[in-house]
Amino acid sequence: MNIPALVYADLTGRPRPAPARLRAGLRWCRPWKDFPAAREAGESLASWTRWSLGCEAKSTLSLDDPLPFLRATLYRLVRDGGRREATGVWRSAQGF
Repeated sequence: MNIPALVYADLTGRPRPAPARLRAGLRWCRPWKDFPAAREAGESLASWTRWSLGCEAKSTLSLDDPLPFLRATLYRLVRDGGRREATGVWRSAQGF
């Protein structure tokens, strides 16, 4: 669902866009949270990587729109003073 398009339509008095049809089996992942969870569950790095690359939707990680990912990364670096240990991904990746 394109929430910004719905809000824009409401604010400008235009008709809302028609909702898109979803197909069964669509996979969504949030790599920074899914990777530590998969590792804790005993999933191999290769298996998790294949699964995550096959997901049709990824949170904050899109090659056609990389700015949300870059903004989140810069925010974490500024917030945590540049300490790499502050992200769960770095701590989880040390075991591989």
